[in-house]
Amino acid sequence: MSAIAVIDFSTIPRYYTALAEWLSCMLLTVTFHNQRRLHGWRLVGAAAVGLAALELELILTENLPVYLWSVGMAGSAAIMLALLLACLDLRSVEGGYVLTSAFMLAEFAASLSWQLYYYYAAYIIGEEQPVAALVTVLLTYALVFTVYGVLSWRSCPSGRCIAVGRREMLTAMVVAVLFFIISNLSFIFPDTPFTSHYAAEIFNIRTLVDLGALAVLFAAAGAPRPVRAGCHPDRPGDPICPVPPVPGEHRPHQPEIS
Repeated sequence: MSAIAVIDFSTIPRYYTALAEWLSCMLLTVTFHNQRRLHGWRLVGAAAVGLAALELELILTENLPVYLWSVGMAGSAAIMLALLLACLDLRSVEGGYVLTSAFMLAEFAASLSWQLYYYYAAYIIGEEQPVAALVTVLLTYALVFTVYGVLSWRSCPSGRCIAVGRREMLTAMVVAVLFFIISNLSFIFPDTPFTSHYAAEIFNIRTLVDLGALAVLFAAAGAPRPVRAGCHPDRPGDPICPVPPVPGEHRPHQPEIS
């Protein structure tokens, strides 16, 4: 217990959080490979600018007071959205919907990696070890993003974005915001029945809640369905267009539109 009291692990280093956010955006860019706006060196350039912007934003906002913490996170989300819209051919509604999954995936990966490092450093060796932190983060990120990428690829082999309207986008946004607030409530109100002062408990809450959010968003999306150009499900009177099935893609029955 003395090691835990001396070492403060409750806050994940901002550069690791920025890396997770960037990797989430890049993973979804790969997932929706048939909707890329940029290719080759232009894609590499946009990715590099996005990583630099996320790292800079999170480092500059690191010392903001608690009541402005949400402003810093909103800035990160805005940069992630800009990166997604730059790399992928998405409408703003689709971009906002994809952002929710990208943001919660990054939160889960960062939280899980630092929870594992915390357990090793606080309970096993009793001291901070930057090399161990780096290795733990990189291995955890590799595992989390690989698993999520495989699941996304299996559910959407066509590489086309899901057909969503404003209602689906707003619902996903509300889900992501609520889960994000709950997962980080210990940093703002540590003295409640649902929060804690202790790093181990904070990470248990944060990691499990982030995983729950990710599962809810993934399940709500179902099997992402490819959409045909010209179909705008968010516009009044403009239904989602049926499309021919993609070989190997499982999709729920879609009634024909008369």
